[in-house]
Amino acid sequence: MGGGQALSIGLGHLELFSHVGAFSAAVPGNLEDRYKPLLDDPDRTNGKLTLFWLGCGRQDSLFARGQALSEILTNHKIRHT
Repeated sequence: MGGGQALSIGLGHLELFSHVGAFSAAVPGNLEDRYKPLLDDPDRTNGKLTLFWLGCGRQDSLFARGQALSEILTNHKIRHT
């Protein structure tokens, strides 16, 4: 437990956190609405994040949600691993 909280807290407070690691995260369904300013300004977001790491095993029930998050980030040019 905690991957979803890492996303919520870390991405919600980039003035405090430059590293966000989400391990097997329960990605919020409304991520694109919730983090619209972050996604709409990739230069600013990428400038604040030193490391944005997503990790989830392929057999984990949350894998598809993590993969969808990765695609959203890629489409918005947000650097992540």
